[in-house]
Amino acid sequence: MCAAGLLIQFCNMGLVATSFGIFMPLIRESIGLSNTQLSVMMSLRSLMGLTATMLAGRYYKKLSFRTAVLLMSLLIPAGMFLLFRAESAWPCYLAISLMGISFGAGAVIPVARLMRNWFGQDSASAIAICATGSSLASIIVPVIVTSLTERFGLSTAFLTLVIFTGICAAAEWLVIREFPESGGSIPVSAAVSAGPAGKSVFRMPESGWRCLLAVCFLLGASGTISNANLSVHLVTEGYTAMQAAHAMSLFGAFLLAGKLFFSAGNKKVGTDRMSYLLLGLFAVSCFLFTVTGSVSVPLMVIASVLFGLGSVPGSVGTSCWTGDFSDGEEYNDRLRHNQTLFFIGALVTTPFPGILADRTGSYNSSFLACALMGAVMLVILWMLYRKRSRVIRMMSDQTDETAG
Repeated sequence: MCAAGLLIQFCNMGLVATSFGIFMPLIRESIGLSNTQLSVMMSLRSLMGLTATMLAGRYYKKLSFRTAVLLMSLLIPAGMFLLFRAESAWPCYLAISLMGISFGAGAVIPVARLMRNWFGQDSASAIAICATGSSLASIIVPVIVTSLTERFGLSTAFLTLVIFTGICAAAEWLVIREFPESGGSIPVSAAVSAGPAGKSVFRMPESGWRCLLAVCFLLGASGTISNANLSVHLVTEGYTAMQAAHAMSLFGAFLLAGKLFFSAGNKKVGTDRMSYLLLGLFAVSCFLFTVTGSVSVPLMVIASVLFGLGSVPGSVGTSCWTGDFSDGEEYNDRLRHNQTLFFIGALVTTPFPGILADRTGSYNSSFLACALMGAVMLVILWMLYRKRSRVIRMMSDQTDETAG
């Protein structure tokens, strides 16, 4: 089941989100799209992802789980085929819309549901294993796609992905069983509770939730802008397509390492301190990308490493922060709200990098904006966690006085 979940994350999230940036300069050069049209593609991905996320509950109730996952997975090769045949902007728009639907309703949602059904209280570790699929896509795909494009053309790269993702969709359908009993297996452990285990009961006031919603909005905006436009930014600044591909692979490798680092550090120093550190690295990396115009490969390498580590909150931030500021009763509703703001942030801001690049000839202003957003998120989270610590300390003191 973990292997199937990893494949789902690799195709439905990795190829659509974390590694799709490598296609941006290649599509621009091969099909002749403008930077604004590339940004429209990212906006459509965010719009369809948001819509699919909101309708996912109804979708999975209408169909059997295996059929629903299969249809979502088949949207990826369908989108790749449209890109394979594309000669203008409109097929690209349709392709990214189909893949955006799969990203919104066919990646995190089915994997989380599958792992919870099979592993119960141990599902967090299983979900983490599956989540490495999107990071692996960021490591493997950029270099392979760029190499195929340079040797045989972009259409060959897309055709290869059509075949690969089609095989993966078939493999997922053959392996997946929604419940262990349907495959003759025994559940690994009992079912989990509604909220994350081991959290202190803490209810944040509505004013605090509004601040956290703002953080999630900025997280979606900054993460999508920077990730989607990194490759095209580097090519625009004078780096070769292969150098940009290596930068994307470095990003993916350290995103994977960063998830493991966050998991280990979270247990030792807490989610708050790890979030401060990683958001700080994100802000620094985005700033470094604004000064890479001199084509300094060492600087590009440093920025890519820090960017991979700093992008971890984009994958785990909303769920971890929601767990720290809520109890089991309100966790699911709050998480859904935070994820919705994450997608809205991505949707609202994705058109601007391309528009600014067409007018200024550079993506530097967009990456500078991402650096500022990273700093703002860090400050807001610091204020929220400081207030949370004060409240928990007061509750502890009151309990001690009552016991005494």
